[in-house]
Amino acid sequence: MTQKTKVANVFFRIVIFLGLIASIVGIVEMCLIALKENYSTNTAVIYYGMANNLFIWTIAFMVLTGISVLAFIMNFVSHKAVGTPSYVLRTIFIFVEALINIILCTVAYVFNVVAAVLLGYLPVEKVYEVNSYIDDVDKLETLVAILVCATIAAFIFYLILSVTSIVSLHKMNNKLFENASQPQQRNYTAQATEEVTLEEVVETPVEQVKPTTETVAPVAQTEPTAPSQDFSGFNNN
Repeated sequence: MTQKTKVANVFFRIVIFLGLIASIVGIVEMCLIALKENYSTNTAVIYYGMANNLFIWTIAFMVLTGISVLAFIMNFVSHKAVGTPSYVLRTIFIFVEALINIILCTVAYVFNVVAAVLLGYLPVEKVYEVNSYIDDVDKLETLVAILVCATIAAFIFYLILSVTSIVSLHKMNNKLFENASQPQQRNYTAQATEEVTLEEVVETPVEQVKPTTETVAPVAQTEPTAPSQDFSGFNNN
C-alpha cells in the first residue's frame, strides 16, 4: 500500500465518521420532535421547539447528503486499501445510500424552509415556493415518514461502516508498528549473534600444548687421571 493510498483511506474513514455524526444528530432531533408531539398542551413554545428541531434535523440530512457524495468519491480513490469483494460491496451500498439522500434532499429542503419561516429566519413569502409539497396533508405525512426511514437507514449504514473503519485503522496501525519494529528486531538478532559468537570464541578451550621435554642422558663425569710418570731411568741406575 502506497503512502497516497494510506492517506486516502484515512480520509475516507474520517468522512465515514462525519456521516455517522450527522446521522446521529438527525436521529436525536427526530426523537425530540416525536417526544414534543406527544405533549398534551399545544402551546406556542412546544411548536417553536419542534420547528427548531426540524430545522436542525433537515440541515443535518442535507449535510449527510453531501457527505454521502464525498464518501462515494473517496471510495474510488482509496479502492486499493481493501480487497475486491469488499470494495464492490461497499461501492454498491454507498451509491444506493447517496442516491436516496440526493432524491430526498429536496424533501429536507422543503421542511427546512417551513421550519425557517416558523422560526422567523425567512419571510412568509418563502412558503409559497414549496407550497406544492405542503398543500396535501397526506403527502406531507408520507414525506415525513420517508425522511425518517432515510435518516434511520443512514444511521445504520454509517454505523456499520464506522465499525469496519475502526477495525481497518487498527489493522493498519498494527501493520505499520510491525514494519517499524522489524529493523530493530534485525539489529537485536545481529547483536545477539555477535554476542554468541564472541562467547563461543571466549569459552572455547584452547588446546594447551604440553611442552615436550627430551630426556637428556646425564653426562658421566670422569675423574681427572693423574699423569703417568716414567721411572725407567731410575731402574738403569
